[in-house]
Amino acid sequence: MKVAILSNVNIDRISQEFILENNTLDFYTPSFNQYAQELIDEGSEFYKFQPDIVIVHIEGNSLFSPQYFDPFSNSDSLELAKNEANAVFSLIGKAAKSMPKCLFLINTIVLSPESMLGSLENNSEYTFRSIERKFNETIRKLKLECECQNVIVCQWDAVVTNIGYSKIYDKRFWYLGRIPYSTAGFASLCQLYQDTVLSFFGKGKKVIVLDLDNTLWGGIIGEDGMNGILLGEQGLGKAYRDFQRLLKAMKSKGVLLAVASKNNEKDALEVFNKHPMAVLKPDDFVAMKINWNPKSQSIRELANELSLGLNSFIFIDDNPVERMQVVDAIAEIEAPVFPEDPALLPDWFVSVSNRYFDKFSLTTEDSKRSEMYKMEVQRKEVKKTSESLDEFLKNLQMSAIIGIDTDVLIPRLSQLTQRTNQFNLTTRRYSESDIASFMQDKNSVVYDLELSDRFGSNGVVGEIITLLDKEKAVFDTFLLSCRIIGRKVEIAFVGYVLRDLKKRGIKKVVGLYIPSAKNMLTKGIFEKLGFTLVERKDSGEENWEYSLNTLPDMPELINIKERNERS
Repeated sequence: MKVAILSNVNIDRISQEFILENNTLDFYTPSFNQYAQELIDEGSEFYKFQPDIVIVHIEGNSLFSPQYFDPFSNSDSLELAKNEANAVFSLIGKAAKSMPKCLFLINTIVLSPESMLGSLENNSEYTFRSIERKFNETIRKLKLECECQNVIVCQWDAVVTNIGYSKIYDKRFWYLGRIPYSTAGFASLCQLYQDTVLSFFGKGKKVIVLDLDNTLWGGIIGEDGMNGILLGEQGLGKAYRDFQRLLKAMKSKGVLLAVASKNNEKDALEVFNKHPMAVLKPDDFVAMKINWNPKSQSIRELANELSLGLNSFIFIDDNPVERMQVVDAIAEIEAPVFPEDPALLPDWFVSVSNRYFDKFSLTTEDSKRSEMYKMEVQRKEVKKTSESLDEFLKNLQMSAIIGIDTDVLIPRLSQLTQRTNQFNLTTRRYSESDIASFMQDKNSVVYDLELSDRFGSNGVVGEIITLLDKEKAVFDTFLLSCRIIGRKVEIAFVGYVLRDLKKRGIKKVVGLYIPSAKNMLTKGIFEKLGFTLVERKDSGEENWEYSLNTLPDMPELINIKERNERS
């Protein structure tokens, strides 16, 4: 993966610390303060490098250095800040449109907390500090207005505020080599960019597994009783209650909550059901493991029930011994250090949320994800009591709702391409603007699949993007969410798509399989669907064909419906 780092200051050190899981990274770091020339000139080394990720880091104190050293020279500082933000974003937006497959990161700026203005800052027409606010407001506004989904604004100002300006910046490095940040500052900046990239590509965490005693409330319920634990609107009890409020809000971001606690189940559930100050209720959790087993065992059971990888989990527990046991037993899981002072708990958790569960947009599926996973647990219970797969599928009473070029689903369809790995035949990643372009192009069709059953809707869980070329169609993208694998949904979905393509005059359909580290599950799926292998390359890539002279049978256990809303 290629990463370009452009800045108005010297931040080459990022290339020494920037890590993205198991990816091998190749960096392009031109001389500092050359970012504008690199972005403007399409013949520059930057464009020849063809990066996958571009970090455009603007250091505010350097950009607005004239205003810092002579804040009395221009009273119209806010207009200046707005113009500078427009200039920077214009350069990035133009480059992002010409490189739609590349992710561009731009930061909010931070200015020195003090200037020569002193009290004039708030008592006269002169201002320096307000430049920061105006610049950042303008960048945010431009981001919301632009059509470039591959541009992300990173909250550098929030990081600096949380850690402290004096800990992030180091003037000694600045005067030695135009290096603005301390060692801690670079570590924080690098962490911000790494976490942002991972979130953008769907590599963020999905589940928070929680301990109970001294974690969701103060004290031990089995010893202190309902009236003895700390949970309320006074003292440290309020800190625990505020923590629960923040956890409940995570459900709106599509984050799943679960419990792994060594406790008496009856005592623990009584807190959620009967304590008047309990914000979280049993229905807020997708699953609970309240027993005396090792917590690592409980977490593995949760992962199995939810059909999620263990690298999707973080574990929150006040006890360092329990955290160590879980991390030692499960290498993929992370267990952030719990604050010793409960008063720090809410602010600590906000930082945890921003690091592991960052989002750039929200979909309908995000807000419903917790309910959908709880329904999935119910489905697995039905499967246990069914004598055969067909009996299980029949008992589910499934309906597949299929739409064509449904523009209101563009955010979700983009999200699916970014996050789906196991059942994804080509693993091609598309932004919202990419999906919109497919829908607007007469030579492509985007099919979406929503699956519902007796327990409710699974949400939009399938996508096929077809490219049309006269009498031939190519499956550019074919994917399904892993939580519906094994229900014969792919047969119904492809069967519908083939019938629709035949109506459009298509006579031959080409299916592509491009192997990846995670999609080996899909190898051979086209053979199962009745396609014929025509080419297998040394790389493992395969081309399959289906003649529409005949059409496959549709599975009887899935009712097919067409989505009424079409663009």
